[in-house]
Amino acid sequence: MDESGKSAYIWTHKKFEVGYNGDRIVDVNLTSESKKQLQPNTKLEFSYEVIWKPSNAQFADRFNKYLDPGFFQHKVKMRERYMFGFDCIDLLFRFIGFRFLIHL
Repeated sequence: MDESGKSAYIWTHKKFEVGYNGDRIVDVNLTSESKKQLQPNTKLEFSYEVIWKPSNAQFADRFNKYLDPGFFQHKVKMRERYMFGFDCIDLLFRFIGFRFLIHL
C-alpha cells in the first residue's frame, strides 16, 4: 500500500544472489525489484534471476553474518520482537496458572 492507503503494489521481479564455496552454498540474498501498482483486470509478468557468486566464506561460518548486530539495523529491532514473544508466553503461563488455582 502507498502512504494514502488507496493503492496497492506488488514486486514482480525477484533476484537471488547465491554465494558458494566449492560445492557448498554459503550465502543467499533475495531482493525484490520492479514494483507495479495493482489494478483490476491487469495481467502481471513475474520474473526472477539467479546470480551465482564465488565466496571465501567457509560452510561452518555461513551464519556468522546474522550474529552481527548491524545486519538487522534496517529491520524492526529483533530484540523487541523476541521480547513480545516472551511476554505472550509469560501471559499464557500466568493465565493457565490462575485457571489451575481457581479449580483447586
